[in-house]
Amino acid sequence: MVPEIPTLLEVGGDLEVSGWFALVVRRETPAPIVALLRDKLSAYVASKTFVDEVLLRNGYAEPSVSPGEVEQFLDNNRNRWAGWVNDVESRLKQSS
Repeated sequence: MVPEIPTLLEVGGDLEVSGWFALVVRRETPAPIVALLRDKLSAYVASKTFVDEVLLRNGYAEPSVSPGEVEQFLDNNRNRWAGWVNDVESRLKQSS
């Protein structure tokens, strides 16, 4: 521990962090390739093997965002963390 550096809780208040993963491709990727990737990966992620042996075994929850909702999910996370960073930055400026 470094006593002169405040903890995240001290500078940011409530902090809830969760892990997630997604496969993203460039916007220019041809639609047939995007569809193929989406279909194959969606089928695998929904499989009992993946859920039991990868997700649940490692402490992850089952997927809660569909492939069509990923962009909105990413935007929401980006906005959430940008707000948190701006808030912490303001608190740090006020305390110095």
